[in-house]
Amino acid sequence: MSSLLISCYSLLITSLLIMNLIIGYGNPYRRDDGFGWRVIETLKAEPPLDTEFIETIQLMPEMAEDISHASKVVFVDATIEGTPGEIHVEKVHVEHRPPLNYTHYVAPQELLMMAELLYGHKPEACLITVTGEDFDLGEGLTAGVERAVPEAVEVIRGLIAEG
Repeated sequence: MSSLLISCYSLLITSLLIMNLIIGYGNPYRRDDGFGWRVIETLKAEPPLDTEFIETIQLMPEMAEDISHASKVVFVDATIEGTPGEIHVEKVHVEHRPPLNYTHYVAPQELLMMAELLYGHKPEACLITVTGEDFDLGEGLTAGVERAVPEAVEVIRGLIAEG
């Protein structure tokens, strides 16, 4: 009887899944840290089918539920690692259970783990970052990071098209 309930629950979860969730995060008032927001703004001009968007200053545990309803999640952020304007794409894996410390910072891996532990589904995920040049107070991206926006959008569209 319990395997039947599990099968029904799995079927219900699968039917509730949105296809794609794009989460752009960072502080748009800290120059290049607003990269994730800018990428989402560009995607929303011609949104991919079956895609939802979240723009946020930082990742929060509350996002685990939204993530659990997605079949694919793309996190978009800025980093200080690398050459300014350079795009980095990596799959997000949860190979072991990272400690949940609930500080002011939650990593994509922790959100995936929470989605699986709390809601029974961990979607495929990747992280797209751009190396920023200026994270001081101010609005607008630097020229090099702004030039990386179309490339990031195309990468995301390609990931979505893969299905």
